[in-house]
Amino acid sequence: MPLKQDRLKRSLKIAQNALAVYEQKLDENKVDPEQRKKDPRWRELTASCKKIESRLESLAQLIARGEKPVEPSEEE
Repeated sequence: MPLKQDRLKRSLKIAQNALAVYEQKLDENKVDPEQRKKDPRWRELTASCKKIESRLESLAQLIARGEKPVEPSEEE
């Protein structure tokens, strides 16, 4: 996944929306918030959000140090 800020923010928004939809589905099924941790789909969606947030944080640190993020080549 490239470290372009606009793409990462868009990906994060999509991942958060998917998580919100699934959490709403769990709420409709009256799943206890503590039991969500055992749900594989919820864990996958949460991990995806955390991964993208981590990438955004890494990008912010690169920018703060004044470094330019490495862009993937067109061939990849």
